[in-house]
Amino acid sequence: MKKKFIISMIVVLVLAIALTALLIACTPAGGGGLNAQEEQNNIFALVAISAGELISGGESDTQTASLAGGDTTAIAAELDQYMAMLDSIIGGSTPITSTVGANTNAEYAQYETVQTVTTTSVGGVSETYTIYYNETYQPEYGDDDDWGESEENYRVEGVMVNGENVFEVRGWRTLETEGRETEESLEFTARNAANGMSMVFELENENEGNETGREFAYTIYQNNRRVRSFEIGFEKESGWTGDETEFELFTHENGQSMEYEIESVTRGGVETIRITRRVGGPVERYYATRNADGTYAYEFAGTGDRW
Repeated sequence: MKKKFIISMIVVLVLAIALTALLIACTPAGGGGLNAQEEQNNIFALVAISAGELISGGESDTQTASLAGGDTTAIAAELDQYMAMLDSIIGGSTPITSTVGANTNAEYAQYETVQTVTTTSVGGVSETYTIYYNETYQPEYGDDDDWGESEENYRVEGVMVNGENVFEVRGWRTLETEGRETEESLEFTARNAANGMSMVFELENENEGNETGREFAYTIYQNNRRVRSFEIGFEKESGWTGDETEFELFTHENGQSMEYEIESVTRGGVETIRITRRVGGPVERYYATRNADGTYAYEFAGTGDRW
């Protein structure tokens, strides 16, 4: 993988999980939580940040990941990064602020709405993304919905500005509701005309009672040729027996794939964390234990051929 892409992807992963944590944390059992507009704003923020990180500029030399072979010292830094992402889901913290209002910028007067997104890195460095867009409701002709079901479709068109970078953003959003279950599907395309790069972002979002699931998919193109892709999935379930959180990651570039799965299960106040990892070879399995100071200790649990 390219070194810059790995760093950018991790930034996007952390932000995706932070936004997911915010949505989960603000959705209490029995309903309520963020309204449709607030949730939409968070998704637009993620699209903007993703484009800024993934298709903004050039990349450095190739750096290939290798199997750790059970050496927990060698792999600890990598595992720490992904455990920090899991903590973002569980803890609900987010390094993102966002404001939305009517657009008054004459340069982009064709767009009605402006959203300003500010992110802050661990080192305290801030980055600002401004999205100017129109969202248009797409009416359905005919009503095929069953009783208790509803579906809404929207088209989104606009631009995202990040420093000197200007990205075209367009796509669609669908909301489906049936009883206590809601599903949201999105697909957005962001293009950077300056370097010929583009990004297709897809989201599947499902909420039902105490279960929440989200899947993000990114595909990066250079001059209309696919150069890499990755997918992120989250599931969280709370019940009388305890809590279970699962995080999955899959990346693919130049014929090489990397897969991660982290599962945290808490029963009777005791947490068990299992990590499954594959980078170009057999599956590796680890157990993680939280230390009192917030760090982690890892135990190698063996290898295998099956995921």
